[in-house]
Amino acid sequence: MQALPSLPDAVIEAFHLMWGNFPEGVSLVHKSRQVMAVNKAMEKQGIVKPGMNCAKIGSPEAHKGCLANKALASGEAAFVHMPLPGRDGVGFWIPLDGYPEFFLHFSVGLSMDYKSGQRVDYTVPSA
Repeated sequence: MQALPSLPDAVIEAFHLMWGNFPEGVSLVHKSRQVMAVNKAMEKQGIVKPGMNCAKIGSPEAHKGCLANKALASGEAAFVHMPLPGRDGVGFWIPLDGYPEFFLHFSVGLSMDYKSGQRVDYTVPSA
């Protein structure tokens, strides 16, 4: 049986300190895709929760553009432009220095229209 990934409490605390009030959902994820922590915006959305496998949320097609493996292999941030109706979004995968099996994942422009400053209802595309 494979051991569950773990991080020191200080790393989880640092995640909440830095990303807790970010206006878009942010998750801290292990390379296995197990979600380790989420910020307040992600919590409020109620879609992604700690302990879940993020790759199993929504339809498989929604994950075809995932760049987590690229970010983990290179040790550098990866991002993708996401054209959305009436606005643009950008998805990010950022590896954690010192913890090569973990990354941050978030998007900007999914739940916020930054031109108007208005929140946007975002739902995960279904199969």
